[in-house]
Amino acid sequence: ATISQPRIIVTGFETDPAQVYAGSIFTLTIHVKNTSQDTAVSNVLFDLEAVEGGTETSSGQVTNSYASFLPTSYVDRMPAGSSQDLKIEMQAKADLSQKPYVVTVKMKYDTDLKADLTDEAKVSVPVKQEAKYDTSTPEINPASIMVGEQSNVMFQIYNTGKTTLYNVQVKFEADSVEGGDTFIGNLAPGA
Repeated sequence: ATISQPRIIVTGFETDPAQVYAGSIFTLTIHVKNTSQDTAVSNVLFDLEAVEGGTETSSGQVTNSYASFLPTSYVDRMPAGSSQDLKIEMQAKADLSQKPYVVTVKMKYDTDLKADLTDEAKVSVPVKQEAKYDTSTPEINPASIMVGEQSNVMFQIYNTGKTTLYNVQVKFEADSVEGGDTFIGNLAPGA
């Protein structure tokens, strides 16, 4: 009789906090399962690699550089059909672009009959950049007006964050004036 090789799969993951911002520390919990109905696995090593950044070649091929500083998790034994949670504290680098980053889970394990079986899975962690902006000192021209007259207010809005600001609008709210709502549109980082 042939015994099928047990597989360890990643059944899901979550982060705490749920939204990961660049520069923040978060806990990644990965759920793994021994899918075999009859074979336990032992001496299980989980190696995690996080993509640090990717460079895209002219052909559109992305080569990733991995930061393999993540701790290795060890599980002594996973009975047939059992699940396990791996918890890893991580820090998202402050200069990361706003996009999903891949964490590769490499698994190495033994059964009673075979040693050094391997599996690999990937989870994708979305990293967000905090939206930041600044404004210049408003200039009001003319500075004083009579009831019913109009005045112009001018100032700059700067996107000081690392992510595009979409659908930027300016609204003036005061008991003594009306109007002055302006739609600016999208503001790229540094614009």
